[in-house]
Amino acid sequence: MTALITLVVVATVAAVVLAALGVIAADEQQGSPAPQARLTEKVTLGQVRQTVNGTATVTRQHRLELNVPASAEQGSVVTATRLRRGETYGAGSLLMAISDRPLIVLPGSFPMYRDLTPGSEGADVDQLQHGLQGLGYAIADPPGRYGTSTQQAVADLYRSLDHAPHGHPRTAKDVRVPRGEIVFSPALPLVVTDPCPDVGAAVAPGQPICALSAGAAALTAEIPAETVKDLPAHATVTIWTPGGDRRTGTVKDPSPAASNLTGTPGPGASKGSAPTATPAPRDRSDSERRAVELSGTIPTAWTDGRRLHAEFVLAQSPEKALVIPAGAVRDDHRVLVVGKDGDRVVDVTVGVCALGRCAITPRGDLTATDSVILVAP
Repeated sequence: MTALITLVVVATVAAVVLAALGVIAADEQQGSPAPQARLTEKVTLGQVRQTVNGTATVTRQHRLELNVPASAEQGSVVTATRLRRGETYGAGSLLMAISDRPLIVLPGSFPMYRDLTPGSEGADVDQLQHGLQGLGYAIADPPGRYGTSTQQAVADLYRSLDHAPHGHPRTAKDVRVPRGEIVFSPALPLVVTDPCPDVGAAVAPGQPICALSAGAAALTAEIPAETVKDLPAHATVTIWTPGGDRRTGTVKDPSPAASNLTGTPGPGASKGSAPTATPAPRDRSDSERRAVELSGTIPTAWTDGRRLHAEFVLAQSPEKALVIPAGAVRDDHRVLVVGKDGDRVVDVTVGVCALGRCAITPRGDLTATDSVILVAP
């Protein structure tokens, strides 16, 4: 009987132990944390650039305002126009008509200040003659004298533009030029700067109709003041137009305190920004002006006073640098690299960082075919 009781007790204890072991095994299977997935990313070849946004303003050498000619001051309405913003106009072009009287552009250093009539003499007549001769019209009159051949050239120019000259309706006799019908510009071609009125618009004598610009153009950049000190000497700048066109150039007169930042930023630094954002400085006191020299000529369509988006390069890596996520660089400037035979640690020198990417120089086995492990935050 005693042996039977002992056997039952042993069996019971064994069952309890086995059950407990089963529970523990189940708990371990259900409650043990699963191994965490590692985040990895491929090493790439490319360039990392730190940039800052600003604006650039176009300034042209000459600004020319159109006015109502003397012949149309009694009834001033735009009856024809060929002016479109950004388009160019050379010598002999018809710009517009005010009350059916034309405004014709010719080269000249000073504006027309009087009516020219047969027998008129002076530097303004000589200027007119030079402009007409430049268009191929023959003039036999003495320089500076508004004689018969000069009148004939004026009449031919007007008729080539489908406008009747002032004078005899069928001949070039007694042809005169009212003040303002010839628009003299010190440089050509002209570019429309301001929006010009459409046909049918009333224009007031004595008030500018619209403005055009001509001559050499310059770019003046406005750079956020807090970043000027970081601007390297001869910093690269990209100018963006609203249409998506872009031109590159250099900043001509950087701050004396500027320093080249190439190779200095640490991991995680991100001063770069996409060229789609074009915030202009709200306050001129928050920006500093610098001249910009473009590679090549400034497009004629960039009119006087036009403000364009500018992107300045503070630092940039070589074009084919090894690039990794900034989050893959540990505090001790080491990178954990995934390997076939196990992970390995590679020391790196961190170069330019921007937009969460860093250019690096490895001091060990690391190539663009490898993957790196991102460090947990």
